[in-house]
Amino acid sequence: MPPKVEYEIAQHKNEAVIFIRFDYDAALIARVKKLVGVQWSQSQKAWYVRDSEQFRQKFGLAPKPIGANTLPKIDPANQAAYQTYIEMLQLKAYSKNTINTYRNEFSQLLLTLKSHRVDDLTPDRLRSYFLYCVNTLKLSENTLHSRINAVKFYFEKVLKREKFFFEIPRPKKPSILPKAIHAEDIKRLLDVTTNPKHNTMLKLC
Repeated sequence: MPPKVEYEIAQHKNEAVIFIRFDYDAALIARVKKLVGVQWSQSQKAWYVRDSEQFRQKFGLAPKPIGANTLPKIDPANQAAYQTYIEMLQLKAYSKNTINTYRNEFSQLLLTLKSHRVDDLTPDRLRSYFLYCVNTLKLSENTLHSRINAVKFYFEKVLKREKFFFEIPRPKKPSILPKAIHAEDIKRLLDVTTNPKHNTMLKLC
């Protein structure tokens, strides 16, 4: 049975990337290494590629959020809400990365709503929207957390509806197994390390 592969859209080294996570599998690693521009992150212990439409399509992920050209694509019914939202983020002195993330996630809700006013949403309608994000868009737990946080900011910080999200459950945090090198690969590594000092150091490790 092939290992389960999970994709995570995130920021890494000030760049939007897609992390590719899976339990150790030599054949799968060989396939991943053939991806154009793929790199290994030592801090995240995962392979990653630049977040692009091409890779999103290849991995079956939701389309990339629209950035600077978002406002013209949002229905006039929600353009004022979008602008007020960004202004509030700036007044709160959030970091550039946080503002970009929140703006993109909130805009996805507005684009989905079309002419339906975001201010008229009820907790039940929002719950239905987040179910759509899980079941149809197949968002990862981390991306879903970001989207909930972004929408929550609008209703609780911009509209001052303190307990609006009280009944909306949070997705569980993803549990990632520690990465381990297969025993056969360790044996192969020791066999090809002929220097006694280096071989001893590897064995001690």
